[in-house]
This record gives sequence, C-alpha cells and structure tokens, in this order.
Amino acid sequence: MQKQWENDPRVVIYKKIFKVFAVLIVFIVSFSIPVFIFNDIKNKAESLRIKTEINQAKLWAEVYGLEKGTYKGLEKDEEINKIMLYIKYLGASSEILIKDDDKGYCINGGLKNKENWCVDYTGFVGEGICLKDSAECD
Repeated sequence: MQKQWENDPRVVIYKKIFKVFAVLIVFIVSFSIPVFIFNDIKNKAESLRIKTEINQAKLWAEVYGLEKGTYKGLEKDEEINKIMLYIKYLGASSEILIKDDDKGYCINGGLKNKENWCVDYTGFVGEGICLKDSAECD
C-alpha cells in the first residue's frame, strides 16, 4: 500500500534530484582521491630523484677532492655543474659551499616536501641545510 504523498510530483522530483546529487558526490570523491594520491606519489618520486642527484654530487666532490687534494674550485667543476643544472631542471634549488680553508664542502638542495637534503665532507647525508661559516650540514 503506497502512501498518498509518495505519488506527489514534488516528492518524485525531490527524490530524483537527491539521487543525482548522491551520484555526483560519489563521482567527485571517487576521482579526487586518486588525484591526491597520484600527486603525493609523484612528489615523493621527484624528491627521491633530487636526493639521488645530490648524493651523486657528493660522490663526485669526493673524487674531485682526492684528485686535487683540495675542494677549491669544486663549484666551478664541469661535472658538478651538470649535476647541479639537472637538479635545477627537476625544479629544486641547490647550492655548493666550500669551506674557507678549501678542505671541506657542503651541498644541499630543496625537496618537493619543502625540506632540504644536505651532504657534506664529514660524511653527513640527510635532511638539513648548509651552514655558511663551516660548510657543514645542520
């Protein structure tokens, strides 16, 4: 037995509108969550690539220091500049600091999560920034 108000045209229209909005909400939610997840995964992958390049710069800096006996001129080296240019291409800032006595260096770059990745001559590798006075990561 149907109730009389269920056949009312206004109620029928309201039910149809409600169903359309319900489907719209489900549609929007189901497509927005993957977009957020994709962006998060993309940023993590790009940050990992930046970390890898900064670590590669550390390896090259160590080779440079062993060959030259000093880190003087490291920031002008062609290989380091290629790495730093690629980091910039990835959308990150980066810098190289050489210690005043030319016996140390510090390299850091910005990651996609707004953190900084830092490596230095003491062996430090991790989140941090270069200290200008000591050319070490903090």
